[in-house]
Amino acid sequence: MQAIKQRDTNLAGAKDEASLSRVKTRRRKINPFSPPTTVDVRGVRVHFPFRPYKCQETYMEKVLDALLRSENALLESPTGTGKTLCLLCSTLAWQREQSRLLQQASELQNTDASLLANSQDAPARAARVPTIIYASRTHSQLSQVVRELRNTRYRPQHAVLGSRDQMCVNPKVKKQGCSATDVNHDCSKLGKDRKCRFRNNLDGFTAPANENSGTNTQPVMDMEDLVTMGKSHKVCPFYYTRALVAKAELILVPYNYLFDKDARATTLSDIPWDNAVLIFDEAHNLESFASESASFDLSNTDISGCIAEVQKAGNYLQAMPDLGSNLKEENLVKLKAIFLKLEDYLMGLGNQTAYTGEFMMDFFQQGGGVNHSNHEIFIEELRKVNDLLLDMRGTGATKGSPKLEHFVQCLKRVFGEKLESRCLAKSASYRVHVSPKEQRQSGKQHIASRTVSYWCFAPALAMEELASLNVRSIIVTSGTLSPLPSYSMELGLNFPHTLENPHIVSDNQIHVRVIGKGVSGKELTSSYERRKDGEYYSELGNTLVALSKVTPAGMLVFFPSYSVMETCIERWGGPSLNYNIKSPKTPWKRLLSTKSVVVEPKSSANLPEAIADFHRFLGMLKSPGCILMGVCRGKISEGIDFANEQSRAVVITGLPFPPSFDAKVKLKRDFLDGARAIGSMKASNVGGFADNASSTSNLATKLSGHDWYAQQAHRAVNQAIGRVIRNRSDYGAVLLLDSRFSQQRNQEGLSKWVRPHLKKDEGFGTAVGALAKFYRESALEAEVRETTESK
Repeated sequence: MQAIKQRDTNLAGAKDEASLSRVKTRRRKINPFSPPTTVDVRGVRVHFPFRPYKCQETYMEKVLDALLRSENALLESPTGTGKTLCLLCSTLAWQREQSRLLQQASELQNTDASLLANSQDAPARAARVPTIIYASRTHSQLSQVVRELRNTRYRPQHAVLGSRDQMCVNPKVKKQGCSATDVNHDCSKLGKDRKCRFRNNLDGFTAPANENSGTNTQPVMDMEDLVTMGKSHKVCPFYYTRALVAKAELILVPYNYLFDKDARATTLSDIPWDNAVLIFDEAHNLESFASESASFDLSNTDISGCIAEVQKAGNYLQAMPDLGSNLKEENLVKLKAIFLKLEDYLMGLGNQTAYTGEFMMDFFQQGGGVNHSNHEIFIEELRKVNDLLLDMRGTGATKGSPKLEHFVQCLKRVFGEKLESRCLAKSASYRVHVSPKEQRQSGKQHIASRTVSYWCFAPALAMEELASLNVRSIIVTSGTLSPLPSYSMELGLNFPHTLENPHIVSDNQIHVRVIGKGVSGKELTSSYERRKDGEYYSELGNTLVALSKVTPAGMLVFFPSYSVMETCIERWGGPSLNYNIKSPKTPWKRLLSTKSVVVEPKSSANLPEAIADFHRFLGMLKSPGCILMGVCRGKISEGIDFANEQSRAVVITGLPFPPSFDAKVKLKRDFLDGARAIGSMKASNVGGFADNASSTSNLATKLSGHDWYAQQAHRAVNQAIGRVIRNRSDYGAVLLLDSRFSQQRNQEGLSKWVRPHLKKDEGFGTAVGALAKFYRESALEAEVRETTESK
């Protein structure tokens, strides 16, 4: 499908700089209404770039309540309320207060310390302030955190961590087309032999100060800044940041650094976990990330790839016996035999598709003879094969061993605990799915295909593993966490401090309405049954046309899924190879007569171009606006700032329930219902099951499969709604085009800040009239606010 469909006018000249400048979002003013100030919050002096609003003070109070008591917090604050700024200022102010108290205690002990000065029993390690580990899902989100840090007075010693692939500046290592595995291997090899001049240049190197640095303070740099510094000063950004970790007071990392045991044991090994605070920002998908990070899929194609890579290593050994490798040819023969047996075992499994988690241990044991007692030896041999193939890349004959590396990670997921009993207990939180045999095309041949999946359905496992490090506090926060009770159940942690914050804007800046019947009075509901009726598509399309006529500037229209969005566009007469409408006045053409339309692409690689086109259409001279169509849980539903005129309306066309017939969804629902029935879903840390009376995971037994299924839809809706208001002066409408939003249970699933603004369904005519009035009044009030603020 075409990603872009422009209006029926010539837009050839729309790319000039003047048009682009009209739509660029104004940067948030650090001093919008008041000068920088210091406020007392729970007895801690917090410096803030301006006088905080009430909801910002409330948020910082909750953060400090948790930190002062060494407890956990689950905090929701809508996008646009300054959540990240509040989080940084409050935690860093608390950290500074801890430093002051440590200094005070040290001074009081000076006399006693002098008596021990010559004693061998004097403490070797001085007390240090707590370490704050700030995690977000992506580096672009962490870059936003760094930008907010620049807006504060605080300048802690900090480290921004990323992978070698992201940070390497050595052209001999970071070659075009190389994989992350290639970069890791070449970097390690050059570094080991001290042949990387960029790493060697770090000896005695001090990062230059910038405009964000104070006197004798570390420059504040995000990932892009670090890479730029590395290129200009010929130093390695990767090892530069690693060297900062040991003394860092603030460490910014992607989620996977915390969930990956290897990363915690290596990159983060210097962190005193019992004196650390973990912050998970943008955590609306934390439970799914935690589950997916502990899960894997292994296909027969993956195993065939392992066989090919082992065979390739054997060919090298035969052709060049003087390679010096510590691999033995007889071991390669054994490895190949194990993989062949495992592949046959997978393809020979019966028609049963669902198994308990412990089946995965049996799969490796029965299929390949790999078990808990010998898996480390097996992994060691695979590492040798991997090293040989990577060393041979210079011949152009190999690209490494990605399939073997994947297989190693699968084994670690299953046998990663020290005791086999703990592996078995942990498997109780998993389910195994074996896909039916399928025929896939490979050249002119049809090859049988099958996949075994090891799916973790208890994100509490990963979270409790972090909690077992005895960290001081875990703070989980996002603009969209509601409903909080079910989210807390999924994470399996005790959260004494919770918050559902109101928005920073006033009531007259947001307009929320359910529209259950369209422009011609027909029902709007994106249920599976209703979508079988062609009448629904025409009613939805015509309703969007009518709404676009009264909505100024940009509109974001969200569909439940890509397939629903594509079907709608096809039925409206949009670009399609499968559906043809001969009418000259299709809903699609009528939509294009009111606004330009951009469609979210499936490929992330094409997203920047789509967003640029959206901005370009909005920036045209006398532009009537542009509609950006996307999906809930999609790329435009999070992480992109659609402020002011870019999003004057967010339209939700249906409830985005997960696909009910999907195998993973069905197993998840069955798992939760089964866990609820037996009263526990958490394996204990001692090989067995935790006592219900003492286990915090007893909360999780209250979450049913149906509750989880509903909350997935509600949270996706809330995340999309969060695109509408992005700053204090913004205004916009949320239009819920599905009659099911009139049901109490679906209204209760909306974020707390949205519910007070929700207006009942009074028919389409009333809705359009009220919407037009809202935009007229909001535009006038915005002009007044802007005039007042500029004085």
